[in-house]
Amino acid sequence: MRLYTMITPRYIAKLLAASVFAFSTATAATVTTDITLAEGPGDVIAPDRTPTLTGSGSTAQSTLEARSDLFVLQNFTGIASKTTAIFAFTDETKPDVQIRLASDPANFWSSTSTENTTNDSFASSYGSAYIIQTPTTEASAISYALAIDFGSYNSSTEEFTTGTGVYASAFTLNSAKGRLELTDSIVVEFKSTSGSTLSTQTILGTDIINDASSNPGMYFGYETTGDLIGSVEITINRDAGTLASSMMVGLDDITFTSIPEPSTSAALLGAAVLVGMLIRRRRR
Repeated sequence: MRLYTMITPRYIAKLLAASVFAFSTATAATVTTDITLAEGPGDVIAPDRTPTLTGSGSTAQSTLEARSDLFVLQNFTGIASKTTAIFAFTDETKPDVQIRLASDPANFWSSTSTENTTNDSFASSYGSAYIIQTPTTEASAISYALAIDFGSYNSSTEEFTTGTGVYASAFTLNSAKGRLELTDSIVVEFKSTSGSTLSTQTILGTDIINDASSNPGMYFGYETTGDLIGSVEITINRDAGTLASSMMVGLDDITFTSIPEPSTSAALLGAAVLVGMLIRRRRR
């Protein structure tokens, strides 16, 4: 959460990142300020429940947990139903984080009074998790999507501006197997601040059903060596049919690194400009 009154090094870093691609949204949201985060290095991602499945192409959990600039969001208490959830930080080394529904909110379960649960079956760091819940019956195949954005929240205008990039990000999805029986696949895209896809990771529904655990935990993570991560898009593809209980998945342990130093951001921006110039010359 930032209301800039002077030019600071961190402000310059954010401007450099935002100059690549940024947009602001003003929407109904639950805003939590300066929530306590777990910090690396150490066992900070899924400390209470070891994931049994890993998205294809994921960066190893241990690789991310070795970073000293790592932060993990583990507390989702108080998030209201079907609204955007924003976690804002006065510490300028941390990006603000936004969780939003990326597909029609009407497709999600309408009777959920909150978007968090304290049921350990849906969490990987016990306490609370963000709940993704959908109806028991679907007449046809459908996809449910939500996104995690890194950016800056302005409390005066109630706008969230994307465009802030981080070096690494991860999260877990947790559920009871019976609630995922009609899942075709879960597809996750880690996207750059300009919107390009850096990594696509998938767990198939058959992998979930065949998993030995009755409460599968799924890990997705990515550490970039190039363009910074600006957002993460999660899509749950579901087949038609009826479940004994509504499909419910807990999103937990949202992981991200601190905002790069201005010199690093400037170098990345310069590299991107140089690549663009080279491509342009070759076309000539």
